[in-house]
Amino acid sequence: MTHEHEDYAHLAHEFVQHRLSPEQRLRVQELVMTSPEFLEVLTFELVLKRKMETLKQPLPDSMKRRVYVNIVFRSHEQLYKKVLQTVLKATLPAITRPMLGLLERSVLANEQL
Repeated sequence: MTHEHEDYAHLAHEFVQHRLSPEQRLRVQELVMTSPEFLEVLTFELVLKRKMETLKQPLPDSMKRRVYVNIVFRSHEQLYKKVLQTVLKATLPAITRPMLGLLERSVLANEQL
C-alpha cells in the first residue's frame, strides 16, 4: 500500500468518525469530486461503519451493575492491601523485636544447660 493510499484510508476513517478539522473536511470534499480511489476507500469505510453499528448492543443493566460492583470491590481491595502493608511495615518491626529477644534468650539458655 502506497503512502497516498494510506493517507486516503486514514482520511476516510477520520471523516467517517467525525474527527476532522474544517480544512481536512474541505480536502475530503475535493477528493470525493476528483479521486475515484478516495471515493472507493470512503465507500468501504462507510459500509464497514454500518456493519459495525449493527454489531453494537447495549449492555443489560444487570451486567452494568456487576461490572460496577467488581470495579468498586477491586479498588477497595487494593486500597485495603496498601493500608495494611503500610501499617505492617511500620508496626511489625517494633512488635517483633521483644519477641526475638525472648527467643534468643531462651535458645541461649537451652544451649548452656
